[in-house]
Formats: sequence, structure tokens, C-alpha cells
Amino acid sequence: VSGDLPSMGADFYQELFSLAPDLPKTLFKHVDVKAQGLRTMQTVDTAVRLLDKPSELVPALVALGERHAGYGTEAAHYPVVGQALLTVLKRRVGAGFDAPAEKAWKATYETIQATMLGAADSPRGRELAAAFKKRQAAPESPADTVRRTWATVSGDLPSMGADFYQELFS
Repeated sequence: VSGDLPSMGADFYQELFSLAPDLPKTLFKHVDVKAQGLRTMQTVDTAVRLLDKPSELVPALVALGERHAGYGTEAAHYPVVGQALLTVLKRRVGAGFDAPAEKAWKATYETIQATMLGAADSPRGRELAAAFKKRQAAPESPADTVRRTWATVSGDLPSMGADFYQELFS
């Protein structure tokens, strides 16, 4: 499974958005989902590698939970993320994703979720969440508008370049 993280990330977000169709219009409104899918799967990969090293895993999850509070992630988002991850794993692993594997992944995700939610409710997590809400209420600067709109096309620069020259020479 870990050999094709970009494709798995794309599948994950496709599944997540089918379960929570409001997310692309809200929490992921200005996110390059292709790049985020890869980062998400790399994070899962790292967490799997650190399962036997809680002294390294827990601080990483705490930092991740705090950061996600700053992105506007809410407690209600975590179960649907877990559901999307399990669905994609089940589809990708196939018959090897048997009942014991599913039980182990559910328990692992529940622990990850609890750690991240605890971090989101920490003083730092609440501070980042408040900063997020303040940013959401502020008007977007021209520079932020340029960055946001560029992010929607910068994930596929070859195609963007081809479109640019086609328009230029037409």
C-alpha cells in the first residue's frame, strides 16, 4: 500500500468528500487536495512506522492536533476521516484487510483521534483555533488571493504551461 501514496491520498480525499460533501467548500476551500493527499498518506505512513515508539509518536500527534485546530478542524470531522481511511484501506488491501486488521486499525485510529482532539483542546490548540476564526473573519489580502488562486493550478504546472502557450498562440 505505501508504494503508491499519491494515488492512495487521492482516493482518500475522494472518499472523504463523498462522505462529507461540505468539506471541499469549507475546510478544504483553498487547499491543493492533490498535495494534501500525499502529505496525509505520508503522515499515516510515519505514524505506522512509529507505533512501537510512543515517545516519538505522541508528540507528533499532539503537534498535528494543535495544527489542525488552527486549520479549523472540528471534533466532528475526525470520525468521518477515520471512516474514509478505513474504507480506502479496505479497498486497497483487499482480502488481507480481514476482521482482525479492521479491528486493529479502528483501535489505532481511535487512539490517534483521542490524542489529536486532546491537543486541539489544549491552550495552544485553542489559541490556534481562535487565530483561525480571526483569519476567517478578516478580508483576504490581494497577495493571499493570488496565492490561493495559484494553488488551484500549481499542482499541475505542465498542463498549466500548455494551456498558457495554447492561449498565447491562438
